[in-house]
Amino acid sequence: MTRRMKRIAAAAAKNAIPLLFCLFLFLSLIRIRFGGLQPAADAERMPEYIDGFVYDAIWNKNGQLLFLPEAGDALLLSCTAQPPELVEALGRGVYLRVALSEGTITVPDTASNPGAFDQRQYLAGRGVKGIVTPADGEITCLPQAELSVWFRLRTLYLRAAAALRRNMSNTLQAALGERYAGTAIAVLTGDTDGIADEEMQDYRDSGIAHVMAVSGMHAGFVQNLTMRLVSRKKIGYPARQLFCAAVLLLFGCIADFSPSVTRAVLQSGYVLIAKALKKPCKAQNALCAACALQLAENPYVLFNTGFLLSYAAAASILVIKPALAKRIFFFRKIPDCIGVGLAVNLGMLPLLITFFNCFSPVGILATIFASKLAYWICMLGFTIWIAGAAVPFLMVIIKIPAFLISSALYALHQVSAVGAGFPPPVGPVRLPSIPAGWIVLYYVFLFLFLNRTCFLFVKKHVVLSAFCVLLILTACVLRKNRTEILFFDVGQGFSALIRTGKICGLIDGGDGKTDISSLLLRQGVGTLDFILLTHGHADHAEGLYDVLQEHKVKCLFVPDNPYDAGATAVSRAAAAQNIEVIRIRGTQEYLLGDLRMNLYANEAFMISEEESDVNNSSLVLRAVSRDGSVLFPGDIEREAEALLVRSEGFGKTDVLAVAHHGSDTGSEAKNISIISPDYAIISVGRRNRYGHPSGRVTKTLKDAGAEVYRSDLCGAVRITIRKGTLHLWQKLKTSDQSELI
Repeated sequence: MTRRMKRIAAAAAKNAIPLLFCLFLFLSLIRIRFGGLQPAADAERMPEYIDGFVYDAIWNKNGQLLFLPEAGDALLLSCTAQPPELVEALGRGVYLRVALSEGTITVPDTASNPGAFDQRQYLAGRGVKGIVTPADGEITCLPQAELSVWFRLRTLYLRAAAALRRNMSNTLQAALGERYAGTAIAVLTGDTDGIADEEMQDYRDSGIAHVMAVSGMHAGFVQNLTMRLVSRKKIGYPARQLFCAAVLLLFGCIADFSPSVTRAVLQSGYVLIAKALKKPCKAQNALCAACALQLAENPYVLFNTGFLLSYAAAASILVIKPALAKRIFFFRKIPDCIGVGLAVNLGMLPLLITFFNCFSPVGILATIFASKLAYWICMLGFTIWIAGAAVPFLMVIIKIPAFLISSALYALHQVSAVGAGFPPPVGPVRLPSIPAGWIVLYYVFLFLFLNRTCFLFVKKHVVLSAFCVLLILTACVLRKNRTEILFFDVGQGFSALIRTGKICGLIDGGDGKTDISSLLLRQGVGTLDFILLTHGHADHAEGLYDVLQEHKVKCLFVPDNPYDAGATAVSRAAAAQNIEVIRIRGTQEYLLGDLRMNLYANEAFMISEEESDVNNSSLVLRAVSRDGSVLFPGDIEREAEALLVRSEGFGKTDVLAVAHHGSDTGSEAKNISIISPDYAIISVGRRNRYGHPSGRVTKTLKDAGAEVYRSDLCGAVRITIRKGTLHLWQKLKTSDQSELI
């Protein structure tokens, strides 16, 4: 027993840093899950003023600044109510006093649709816990002398870093001109404002946009350059390592310590300090230590895409590349740059698809060339900057490196243009996001394949391994074997996704302001069995054009109203994509897989071009699965509603999408009592000018026993029906739950 305990203790001591990383990861997930963000401060606890300085400008167009108070967490300072001249003067490092006599402090909004950009998570990843909205005249510049010495010291590097970046930009502009300076600045600093939108899209489509982000590649370049310079000097071994670590720390300050740069600085610094102290150090332990430190500082950094991709790339180089060299004999003979590129793409593949819904097979080859070009661009760019900034008259001499970097930038652009020009499946392909369970399964199988010990165990216990795989696949199948309705938040419009075990369909597409196509991909939907357009008004039809182009759609259902111009236009767009268009008039029934569709379009309102009532001629859908039913009435009003409830197949319904955004023109009590929904969902824009939804309608629905949810208050609403039992998932759009009805 003693020997066993000693072996366990020795193994724990040997793997102390990986265990510490696992502990911090677990604690971070617990803190995120149960901690959350605190609600907005009430009026009684509101401070009179907040002193601090401007740390960064996040969205200059909206006049929003990252504000770091003298005490407490960072805040987002909204300057929309301030004079434009004041906003322009609020640069980085400027000291401010923000009065709150009439201002507010609020918690950032969460994403209103699953898979959409989440402002709360994004800001939490940057340490921001609230948004300050001061009234006009409540922002005043603060003299430096009124702040503490320590607080003033914290801002020195901001101003120095901003000055260095401005100097770098001016030097490159003078040396390279307008044509190439923007790309060079993007590669060196990550600032892509100087690149045209079309050119930037080529970089994304070709899969090499990552060279425009300051990352571990830049830190590695700085480290290698520093080591080469100090190795030629008579500097001792420990001092050399410590000096290189100090240079990396300075580089991190200049690069604003983005998550990827912080990872590279911490990892390299750990290795350098260990070597200086002549202590053994594994690269894997350095990576785990860096991640543990970042999670300890801010657990919400897990929501940062750059953080996840940076660690995935570093882990792929350290783990996957050597394992591939052991498992695949020809992998040892290929050049190191190709091996690194293949290992990184293999390790990041599911994450890239999930985050960006796009993958370019040719991007694997393009990354190899782009990385080499980016290395030379960094080297020549830093050389031009240092030489030109230190000695201005050397600008004449640096014409040669300027010519070389211009050639490299031209080649980089050509690589992006060629990579983006390939058609699918070789070029960029739009793919749906991968569920988290499948991502975990991917990495498990990858680990089993690369780890020889585990591979032999699986090979020896093939029956047990097959049973485990079958169990996981069964769980995934059972999870899909249910009816799910997702009502998107599209403002003053309507769009909903319905999925059963075999069928996936989209009802309406909103007004086009919300990218329904991207939201569908984030939900793992790449193919739609059907699209149903209730009627052709813009708030229901405009968002369908992108869906028809970017998704595989089998058929389109539209009302057979020749006077509905919007429905006619969508039908033409679908026909151009070789999609079957099915026009409905009267009452019809379709059976698609395990979904029975009762369709109804009242032809009594399709009279003439002048008298046709597009709202009342909406195509109504009652979708019935073995689990339950849901009714989508479009924008019908009380006249068509009365005729609908008399139609065969349109009785009791589990879930109701309230007609016409809850307008007072419909949802009569006698008709609602016949439908008798358990849940009623009102798709409506926040603070809309129509006064939707009507108070009478919401009262009628509640009196009928329905639970009412509004998209303007709740955001997207997901309802799962399994064996007649309804389960509600809702993600609040605002932090104020008191507004919910």
